[in-house]
Amino acid sequence: MNKLIPYLLVGLGGFFGAISRFLIAQFFSRGNSSYFPFHTFFTNIIGCFLIGILSYIAVHVKVVDPDYVRYILSIGFVGAFTTFSTFELEIYTLFSDNAYILALLYILLSIFLGFISVKFGISFGKTIANII
Repeated sequence: MNKLIPYLLVGLGGFFGAISRFLIAQFFSRGNSSYFPFHTFFTNIIGCFLIGILSYIAVHVKVVDPDYVRYILSIGFVGAFTTFSTFELEIYTLFSDNAYILALLYILLSIFLGFISVKFGISFGKTIANII
């Protein structure tokens, strides 16, 4: 593999991941006056599900080079799509604003549902692998 290819694949995937994240933020910001950061929450849950599917398929389905799948989809797309650093900043903001219960709820739901989404993503990846 050319040494430049991984960078190009990560960049391409990252472009689409960042655009997708922006679109979700725009969708959730319309008419939403809630203090809870739904856009980041749902982006992280969807990202966990996607990385579960992609990690399983990259290892178990030999349709394409697993490195290509990892570079463009897992590292590029999902890496730009998920928002863990934003998640941490929003927790800090909630605590700074003395919204302790909301901050703890956000942390617990994100971690628990993120884990469950990875688990279901892997199961879904197995199903897809059996069909392919």
